[in-house]
Amino acid sequence: MTKYSKSKHAIEMSKAKTIFLLDHSTKTALNPGSLVDLETRSRTGIPTENVAKPVWTCMLEACLEYSRIVWDIYPNHCFIRYIICDDDALEIGLWDTASQNVNHFMNLLSSVRSASSDSMIGRCIPAALDSLSEPTENEKGGKIKNECRLICIGSFNDDKHVRNLEVMCQELLNQKNRDIITSGKGLAITCLSIIFLNVYPDHFQVSKVSEMLCVDQSLQTYTDVYSVRAGNLSNFMTALVLKHYNLTSTTVTGIPMKEEQNASSSANYDVEIFHPSAAMEELIRGDVAGLVYAVKEGCEYRTATLKWNTPRVSINDLWYCSSAYRIAAVDVNSRPSSCLTNFLLGGRSVMLEMPKPGGSKMLSHMLSSHGGEIFIHTLVTTRSILEDPPSISEGAGGKVSDYRIDAFAEIMKSCRLAPFSSVEKEPLSKAYNKIERYTTFWPITSSKSYMAACQNIMGIFPNVIVKENLSEEEVNQCKQVIYNFMGMENRGDPLPVSNITSARSKKREEHYKNLFTELEQYLRAHCRSKQHHRVLDCLLECRSLAGEKIDEKGVIRANTDSPASPPLAKKAFAVTQGDKPISLYDYWLKNVIEEQSNRRVELVGRIKAGEGIAKLYQNLESERNLVSQL
Repeated sequence: MTKYSKSKHAIEMSKAKTIFLLDHSTKTALNPGSLVDLETRSRTGIPTENVAKPVWTCMLEACLEYSRIVWDIYPNHCFIRYIICDDDALEIGLWDTASQNVNHFMNLLSSVRSASSDSMIGRCIPAALDSLSEPTENEKGGKIKNECRLICIGSFNDDKHVRNLEVMCQELLNQKNRDIITSGKGLAITCLSIIFLNVYPDHFQVSKVSEMLCVDQSLQTYTDVYSVRAGNLSNFMTALVLKHYNLTSTTVTGIPMKEEQNASSSANYDVEIFHPSAAMEELIRGDVAGLVYAVKEGCEYRTATLKWNTPRVSINDLWYCSSAYRIAAVDVNSRPSSCLTNFLLGGRSVMLEMPKPGGSKMLSHMLSSHGGEIFIHTLVTTRSILEDPPSISEGAGGKVSDYRIDAFAEIMKSCRLAPFSSVEKEPLSKAYNKIERYTTFWPITSSKSYMAACQNIMGIFPNVIVKENLSEEEVNQCKQVIYNFMGMENRGDPLPVSNITSARSKKREEHYKNLFTELEQYLRAHCRSKQHHRVLDCLLECRSLAGEKIDEKGVIRANTDSPASPPLAKKAFAVTQGDKPISLYDYWLKNVIEEQSNRRVELVGRIKAGEGIAKLYQNLESERNLVSQL
């Protein structure tokens, strides 16, 4: 069987009337569909050969199982009829509640003669539309939508054959609705879901019909095409009924039963049941994540596993239930299913438990019978509606006493909607931006916020930052709060964070680091003007000057003696001569020259010259002048 996908409309629509068009041609009656394994032996001891089951038998068994599940869960609400497509259209059953049962249909099907012609589904489509336009007992005397389902099961030649049948259905449906509107007799078909189910023998490798999904442009017909092996048709129809009627599968595991051979011993068995999906959806809406789902072996649907739990009390009224739904056993003829059914019909109840994420277990459902019918009851796993409404301090995780209720009330007051003038532009986007800005960083509880724990030290800081614009005085006040925290850190004063659970195992430096991180997040969320940027820049500058001491007036001073300050970073070695840096070689050469000059007596000429250049033979010129005069 190939995996299939249903259209959203076909899944959500709950059809009250369904007709099976069964192809009773020579292809379905003579071709072997699947083999039946017989566990018998002849007198000679030689095992007998397996019996070949024709495709026609596989079709009837699957359709009857489909119908039984629907009638068990939705009696007197969903109606089914069969039309045997032979030389003529042979209609099985009526739209009355008396004939909607398996025994009635099996008696009528036993009189069907053997096949003697080719496929006649096309000739029987008008008879199917006539039957769908007839009102049921629930549809008489009222204006309702006649939404129906037509399931055509047979062996089709190819895709063209299926396409021609689809076009024929649409044309005949339009003509039928026009005749009903003109004559005023019958119910017009508002929506028709058509399903073509191509069944081929197990020994065929591939199917000649490909799967597809077609939707009419008028949204009046929805067509699905499937190809299934005859041996897997029963499992396919079981998965199909779950989708058509919004059902789900639950496996009751751990059922204690006595063995047939040894009555003194017992064993645990599993029983699978079908019921409406609403029985599980209420648990899912209640945030119960302990349901365990598994894919059913050989099928394409999932089943939820619930464990048998024998109740200690037998009074059913003691259990508070939110809803009850009929069930249908999947393998109705098996011994475990029969024993469970008889146990419940005898007036006993069965509790079903499911695992919780924490490892514990919880009673979630109860199986009990009322008036000869078995129901699955959904137990209330959360607070009962009969109790007093919960306090705001009681959340999903138990009682919480540190919710920031007053702060949340302030946000609600500041973000309430009010009429706006026509002059204002885009008031809705402005409101969206404001609520997004207020909730970007907003801890729910005080035990998870360092800013909320230091509310007394913060002062007006949180209320001032949320404003649209800040005055010069407000900017200075916000800066002063930052300086106060920096001064406390430098002095080694602890923060009042005793109510924060995660802060108990952290050091004092981590407390201030987390506080400044929250302050930065809070400022960035509300930073939208130059004044806000000045406060943010002040915080970033103070965080970068972790090795400096900042007093309460914001004056930065050296902080080498403070135990809370980090060690000063080592600066790189640099030498300058005047305003220009010199190399290490020049610095070394200068030191060497100075050291050597100190070891010898300096010349008198250099001493007299000072910082200038010493001039040699200063009296040489005067001596030349004296000689020339002589």
